[in-house]
Amino acid sequence: MEEAVFGKLIAEHSDGGWSSVWQGILNVAEKNPAVVGDGDVSTAKQLLEEAERKRHEYNSRSSSGPSSPASIESKKKEQDPDAFVKALISKCDPGSAASIDEALNEIDAVKSLPFYVRRDFFSTIRAACPYAKRLDHLLALAEANNVSFDQAIDHIQDCVSEWSGSSAYIAAEQKNVVSHLFKSKGSELFSISYGSVSREIKQLSDLCGDESFVLNHVLDTISTERLELNGEQWLQLATVLSHQTSHSASRDALENFLSGPAAGLADQIGEGAYKPDFKISDERELLVGIIWHLLGDDDAYIKWSIARALPLFVSLGLIDDLNALLAQFDRREVPALKTESYNLSFQNSQQWLLMGLARAALIHGAKLAPLKPRLFQLAARNDVHILNKRHILRCLRNIGCEAADIANLAQEVEVDPKGIAVVKGSWPKHVPAKSGFSFDYEFNKSEISHLARVFHISDGQCVDAIAHEIQRIWPSATNMDAFPGHDRYRKERTDRYEYYREHVQKHALLSAATTLRQSHPVARQSYDEDPASPFELWLNDYDVTFKDGSWLSDHKDQEPEVCGRSLLGPRVKNVESLIPTPVIFESLGILNIAESAMLPIYGQWKSPDGVYVRIETALGKPRGIVGLCQKFVRRADHDLWLPLFLHDGFDDPYRQASPFEPVVWVLENYSIGVDSREKIATDGVASRPRLGVKLLKAFGLIPDKDFREWITSHNELAMRSQVWGGDGYLTRTTTGAVIETKMVRFYGRRKTGWTGHYL
Repeated sequence: MEEAVFGKLIAEHSDGGWSSVWQGILNVAEKNPAVVGDGDVSTAKQLLEEAERKRHEYNSRSSSGPSSPASIESKKKEQDPDAFVKALISKCDPGSAASIDEALNEIDAVKSLPFYVRRDFFSTIRAACPYAKRLDHLLALAEANNVSFDQAIDHIQDCVSEWSGSSAYIAAEQKNVVSHLFKSKGSELFSISYGSVSREIKQLSDLCGDESFVLNHVLDTISTERLELNGEQWLQLATVLSHQTSHSASRDALENFLSGPAAGLADQIGEGAYKPDFKISDERELLVGIIWHLLGDDDAYIKWSIARALPLFVSLGLIDDLNALLAQFDRREVPALKTESYNLSFQNSQQWLLMGLARAALIHGAKLAPLKPRLFQLAARNDVHILNKRHILRCLRNIGCEAADIANLAQEVEVDPKGIAVVKGSWPKHVPAKSGFSFDYEFNKSEISHLARVFHISDGQCVDAIAHEIQRIWPSATNMDAFPGHDRYRKERTDRYEYYREHVQKHALLSAATTLRQSHPVARQSYDEDPASPFELWLNDYDVTFKDGSWLSDHKDQEPEVCGRSLLGPRVKNVESLIPTPVIFESLGILNIAESAMLPIYGQWKSPDGVYVRIETALGKPRGIVGLCQKFVRRADHDLWLPLFLHDGFDDPYRQASPFEPVVWVLENYSIGVDSREKIATDGVASRPRLGVKLLKAFGLIPDKDFREWITSHNELAMRSQVWGGDGYLTRTTTGAVIETKMVRFYGRRKTGWTGHYL
């Protein structure tokens, strides 16, 4: 279980994550060593250091602000931060609150100092504090005016933690320190901007080991200083006090609280009065109900996140819970989560459950064998449309079913039962719709006509087929106004949000296509030379996963280390500047690299500090190449370009003349899938850049199945292509998602034999 949870954290925070994530893991490991393994602790420490480094780097750039000429001049004269802190420590008395306040005033007065100087001051004075003044230093921190209440707690805790092994007497004086803190600034406990009363009380209780002692000081402070607390603060204080009172006293206080106006608070700001549906005694029933509800959410990212988490159920041994999810396949609502303003898109719940199970089966295989009976039952049903059956087929194949067991299902999904008929561009005979059913404008304009062309039938016949599928489930419906919502102008299948009304239309369309396919041949235009079935191509537009059940995120790589490096230098008169050119080339892995290192020959990404990077490579004849490059770089910016191969991997004979020849082939991209972190999917992640067709053949390079790595005939790694998601701008969209620009990096070894030069 620990491995599964930690692996999920790593996957969700592939870009590093906040330092609090990894600090939380380390805190759990410290209190419960058996829960987190040594390897995971080591990994968490490394990730914590990296997250802290990125945070400090970001804050140091973000905190600079506009610089006036006077402040720029002062920067030239000032000492470096380390020397500044060292000078402060040399004249600061760690046992004097006034001396600490004076040092902090000096730090605040120098606006150009980095943000971390204040932090370094406290850590340095803590390390330099003489043994005899350690207690005085704690009391000074509690008393200093420029140290807030919550900051004083943090600094005192740091001191006690660092000195606990060498200053035993400090532990005996911690109650005195806490008393002095309340005496000096106790009222600040209730005016902390980013914190809570209960959190600070918990910290102080852990510090002195006596919660009753701390609570007495809190109550004395409220009484003595006549503080006026708001409702939230009183509630937090009551919650903490309940730990120190008898069960009867806590119960009486709660009953007294609920006997007043507070009893109706949940009804007023929540979803109404209490309902018997809220009482769910079975933990599994509660869990599968929540998951089913979220799988049908309007937001594609929520559906994606829940369905993507289904493999974790297998890792945790919750196979019975997945079986229970399949058992409620026909569930239309979750009563405990039902509201007046929201209808569950239960058909989306069905689709995304099967999508998630197909991916889980790809990862865990035979572990999902207990689901086979229910999957076969669903596969045999006539009311399950073709897209859901495609996902069921993937599930069964990935689980490891014999080909003979799923032959009928494979035949139903992959073979058009009435075959393919070739038509010669003529329009089908007009047949008016008989159902009188009307659909939303965008759906009627594009989706209906597109499906009609697949079977070479009139739009009216298609309308009747879709209306029949809707009325099969909702007999009283005569048009789309029978469902909540409204017709969205310019609604596209690629929008991230899909509402209940729109989900009804989409699944009715898929069900109608399933029915029409049983009675009509699939139509192919006479000029169409694509061997694939037109119906399969049509269905692919609604299928956002790969053929094996994998998702787009499964085909992406971790961001390379070189792409996480910052490339901006210091600001000059509030103008950004790059770091020196040689340093840039070293950061990009072009100069001063090891003989065995990989050399980038194509790249496109955005650095953490916002610098757009693009690397291209071209071939040139060895003779006179230096002079050719020198001449080339003097061209105007608009003429400074290098040729690339066309999308078929061959050179364009009609391209603009260039002194160089192409080496890299950047494939055409097709959008598919939904990416993580509420970002947009890398479009065409499987279309990884590579060398031109003839170059790959000449070098004899052999790719793996995903075109991630190429090896030589001697089984040596020659090239690697990496694709990952990150911050980018929106381009295209796909079903329930938005697509992010692809950022790629392509490597080649310098020993592969070609002559290449960077420009």
